[in-house]
Amino acid sequence: MTKKFYIKTFGCQMNVADSRVMGELLLKSGFEKTEDPSTADVVIFNSCSVRKHAEDRLFSNLGLTMKKNPSARFILAGCTAQRFGEKLLKRFKKLSAVLGPGEIFKIEKVVRDVLEGKKVIATGRTEYRFVERRADISENVVIGRGCNNFCSYCVVPFLRGREEYRPSSDILKEISCLVESGTKEVILLGQNVNSYRDPEKGLNFCELLDEISKIKGLLRIRFLTSHPKDVPDELVVLMKKNEKIAKHIHLPVQAGSNKILKQMNRKYTREKYIEIAQKFRSEIPDIAITTDIIVGFPTETEEDFFKTEDLVKKVKFDGIYVFKYSPRDGTSASKLKDAVSEEEKQRRHKRILDLARKISLARRASFVGKTCDVLFEKNEIGHNSQNFLVFKKGAKKGSFLKLEIKDVKNEMLLA
Repeated sequence: MTKKFYIKTFGCQMNVADSRVMGELLLKSGFEKTEDPSTADVVIFNSCSVRKHAEDRLFSNLGLTMKKNPSARFILAGCTAQRFGEKLLKRFKKLSAVLGPGEIFKIEKVVRDVLEGKKVIATGRTEYRFVERRADISENVVIGRGCNNFCSYCVVPFLRGREEYRPSSDILKEISCLVESGTKEVILLGQNVNSYRDPEKGLNFCELLDEISKIKGLLRIRFLTSHPKDVPDELVVLMKKNEKIAKHIHLPVQAGSNKILKQMNRKYTREKYIEIAQKFRSEIPDIAITTDIIVGFPTETEEDFFKTEDLVKKVKFDGIYVFKYSPRDGTSASKLKDAVSEEEKQRRHKRILDLARKISLARRASFVGKTCDVLFEKNEIGHNSQNFLVFKKGAKKGSFLKLEIKDVKNEMLLA
């Protein structure tokens, strides 16, 4: 009988992309995918280790699934696997393998080994390669992995390694294949896309965007994530003139206090960040700017927090992902005393979220009466260039429509 596998993904879009690659490799190898973990012969959890809450949720889910399907083989993949390695096999007796994010292309061999009863530890790093896959309307495309920034709170450089970028020829081939199979939008992924440098031709990120935009049939290009210290003026100019590049940039600020930014090792000031945001706003008035913010960083005072609130009001973000600081072993910030109480972190978290929602609703309301190009990834549900969710009754999946926005409901634009 054909063996079935189940994959559950925790964390960022990079993890989503990694899970997609592992799933495609297993399907090509003759395995069958199931959406029900209780029917799977192999259960794969692709993990995130950026915050303690993510790890706690992962371990809770893993333990419960092991009880529900005791006969299955279990594989823990991703950053948590990389972080703890062999220790996880001792903690979870039913766990058969740990697979780091740099080893996802070994998934077929790992699955076959665990089905034979072997225990596997794979936490090295292999070359990233193009895997042909069934295409959806919008697809993630990894252009690089790893990070060189070593922000004081972040474990990514330790778990995903240093920056390593794919050749533009490989990226263009992958996107062309996806477009031929029906993809209309690609989301370029990297820990810091603005640092992209083609290892073969030396192209920078803006030059890569320009090349991708020449692919016929591709309607829209998005990218994640941009580090503020590496945003070139050239990117503003390119996004303004190139209609295929979405009018949206995710630009994590993390904090609005220069003291905290310095302790975070972010390598820019609040003044510089505001200058960058204002440059985007002035050149591309309808651009959407989203961000990440960490509240409760060690030594963050009420005054520091007020500066973050003030920055949010000045920039008027279109969306904010807010996180409560949690120390990660091995990072320089973990050596600082975590002086902000959990109750205070929760209070600051709520205040930023409430402020963000108020600004976000106002930003979306400003689109009422305007006309937008909307790509529908599902029937009746799509996104405009700013990445705002749009509802249009009767719209078909895959359609690309110019629509007038008539109303806003719960941050969704209604056309």
